[in-house]
Amino acid sequence: MVIITNLQFKDVFRFNLQLANSHYNWFKQLRDTALVFGAAFAWGFLSRSPTTQTEWTAVLTSAIWFALIFKLMWFVITPALAAIAAVKSKSLGIHEFRFETEAIHEKNGSGELITNWNQTLKVIALTDYVAIQVGTVSYHIIPASAFSSPDDFHKLKTELLALHEQSSAYGT
Repeated sequence: MVIITNLQFKDVFRFNLQLANSHYNWFKQLRDTALVFGAAFAWGFLSRSPTTQTEWTAVLTSAIWFALIFKLMWFVITPALAAIAAVKSKSLGIHEFRFETEAIHEKNGSGELITNWNQTLKVIALTDYVAIQVGTVSYHIIPASAFSSPDDFHKLKTELLALHEQSSAYGT
């Protein structure tokens, strides 16, 4: 199966946003925000030593706003940095993927890459993207816009998940 896609900056940014939202559930997001809030509150308490109700309110309000802004910026900056890294590494543009039972062949402007299925970490099926994780932070990204219909995109997702599971099961 051969897929040709034109990977753009917006695709990498949106993929990373969807990936961040798929990896975190609400409990983890709340926990992380609470940790940042706790650190901001402790810093405000230790630096100001509030004694009046107004000072306590100021420390509490500042900590809440800091935690919320920090979390919001985290979800904007992280995908933006990933997209900028993709631009710097010249990995945007036309990509041609050929999927076979033993390997993934990718051809783009910077060369050709062959990855055996047993070297892949996982296949991630998101709403608008399917990605094959080949390293800790390295992915082959295929946007849904590369397909003529949603059914074709869903078919690819299913086939890639099956190929990855088959290679994991047999160690090929």
